[in-house]
Amino acid sequence: MLSSVVRSGASSGSVSDLSFIVLRGSRETRLTVYALVKYGNSLRRLRMISGDVQAKLDGFYAYGLQDLGTSFNPATVGAADLAHEELEALCTALATNDWGFITLL
Repeated sequence: MLSSVVRSGASSGSVSDLSFIVLRGSRETRLTVYALVKYGNSLRRLRMISGDVQAKLDGFYAYGLQDLGTSFNPATVGAADLAHEELEALCTALATNDWGFITLL
């Protein structure tokens, strides 16, 4: 079970919520992981997108870590909600096989 995330060997945070999405298209399959990570009083969103499983690149991940600040309320919005906000962009990337813009989200 994933219970903590280490940041550059400095300090660690705890995962407060986790969501997985399997993106399966005609040409590729990827795993996307969304997590809410608590660091002290602040909350961060971790998004990890695997490489193409069909091309045996599933061990490679692109990730983004975004500070959500202290005003974000994890009691009302979870990791699945954050994933749902980006679902259309993820589906577009899957359909076009263009993952370059996904890092801008």
